Amino acid sequence: MNKKHLLISAIVLLPFCLISDWLIEHHFIFKKEYWGLYDNWVHGMIAVLIALPLFQKFEIKSLIIVFLIASLLDLDHFVVNFSFSLTKAISLPIRPITHSLLFATLMSVAFFVITKNKKWTWLIFVAIASHVVRDAYGGLTPIFYPLPISKIPYWSYLMCECLMIILSFNISKNKKNPFKNVLSF
Repeated sequence: MNKKHLLISAIVLLPFCLISDWLIEHHFIFKKEYWGLYDNWVHGMIAVLIALPLFQKFEIKSLIIVFLIASLLDLDHFVVNFSFSLTKAISLPIRPITHSLLFATLMSVAFFVITKNKKWTWLIFVAIASHVVRDAYGGLTPIFYPLPISKIPYWSYLMCECLMIILSFNISKNKKNPFKNVLSF
């Protein structure tokens, strides 16, 4: 990957986030429940866009896995409600602790301890963290669990997503030491 790929990913990500978030905020065509499904798809697509700089070629199976990890995180809504009701799933008073950066970190570290695979450790973190950060701008998300912070500003969500693209790009450049010179271009 080169700087051009990074720029393309970032240029696609920001308008995608802005348009998707606007559509979800103004769900004027369908019922709120259907927009919940669209929201889930958006989580998956954002994770894929962030992951793209890590791949030298288009690896559809890997990108599908990243998409699924980011999307399936919302299954916790059904588990907490003991119900498969979409209406109940989108009506939680606060999201479960699986919607936290602590959970994203723990899952990534556990994966690394088991596999020693740095690339997939980062991809798992990106899939979960991008979902958590996006949910946190809307509130009701224990993003910094156990701290009682449940909302971040919209601009910080966009910055976090872009920072994850930059980190993905840097990791793809530095195979031996992926976190060396993290913010260098």
